[in-house]
Amino acid sequence: MDIQFFSQFDQDSFLTMEAPVSVIEKFLSRSQHTFVPVVDDGGSVFGVVTALDVINFLSSGGNAQGTKAWEICSHNIVRCRPETPISEMAKMMLENRVHHLLVEDSDEIIGVVSSFDLLRHISKAH
Repeated sequence: MDIQFFSQFDQDSFLTMEAPVSVIEKFLSRSQHTFVPVVDDGGSVFGVVTALDVINFLSSGGNAQGTKAWEICSHNIVRCRPETPISEMAKMMLENRVHHLLVEDSDEIIGVVSSFDLLRHISKAH
């Protein structure tokens, strides 16, 4: 797979478990991302929060200042490698009912592939 295909993440793109939802909301609104990994104190991925998670939380009247990332994150973390074929990525998303895959290389998260990334890539190929 072309390394430029997916959104690259670095450690500054991760949020801690204790980050309030208000911080997640600001991060997502200021970045090009629709997804943020949530890490524990050791730096391991604990879960993920999507823009849709935040929208659902806020629209249900959730307290953005008093609720932490660990309280709203999903634990259904699906990973792939940079060389994973696009067709396999699509299959993984469908089977796991997710819209994002963490991209790992040497057990380090280097990026994320979204369903929109797949759609963009496929539409360019046709």
